[in-house]
Amino acid sequence: MKYNIDGKHIEIYFDGVPNQNIRETLKICGWHWFGKKKCWTNVNNKENLIWAQKLSEEINPKPVNPLLNMKKHQIGMTELIVRSNSFYCNQHHELEDLAGEIEVIDKKGNIVTYLIPIAYCKSCDVYYVLEDTYLELKKNGVIRCEVLSYKEYVEGDKSEFGELNSVGPLRKWGYTVSQNAGYSEIQRQGILEDIIDYHIMSKDEVLSYLNFFIKLNYNNSDIALAKWKEDRDYIAEYKIGSSKRKKIGRIIVHTYEKR
Repeated sequence: MKYNIDGKHIEIYFDGVPNQNIRETLKICGWHWFGKKKCWTNVNNKENLIWAQKLSEEINPKPVNPLLNMKKHQIGMTELIVRSNSFYCNQHHELEDLAGEIEVIDKKGNIVTYLIPIAYCKSCDVYYVLEDTYLELKKNGVIRCEVLSYKEYVEGDKSEFGELNSVGPLRKWGYTVSQNAGYSEIQRQGILEDIIDYHIMSKDEVLSYLNFFIKLNYNNSDIALAKWKEDRDYIAEYKIGSSKRKKIGRIIVHTYEKR
């Protein structure tokens, strides 16, 4: 069933013939059958519009998110491997389909939980997410876990500091000053707080990396250098466990991609 506004009238269309109870209710509420357009019609006013909306909500089946019926698993500060188009393990292990609960820091510093399709290899203790799902999730903010491409996962880490564009420890946890990423100050610093608070790296180690980036680019008066300095100064004063991010109750946003 659907409804449509046509000038001074509201029209209600059914896929088939509605049952007698619905037909009688339509007549009692002032709706009339319009044979030429094969719809029920009434005057376009606020009351009739609300009535049509409520009828539509009652009759039309609500889409069921398959993730709601799947086993849920909270993805914490752990590895999440991004695969391009399909889930599989190179060791040919069996994968379990799960609904992954993953937290994202939005631009205001709020933490929102998303429910996404993931796969888990128990033998390798690795979680997988499809690239399309990952990119859609990334639009909403900074993902609070370690994210690697499958290639990065297989190749492993680079040298201690590595190339700026390589998979360094800070980069693996989502930290970047890239303008393309568009992270706000609170998002960048939120990542660094997580890295310290979850004991992934010590405060001194994080400061060492930031100082390394600053020294390497000291002669460049660009935006990236200013951001590194801001973050370095913030972390220098940061007290472990005193995060300024706000936890939003238990909001679950469902992200579903067919696979």
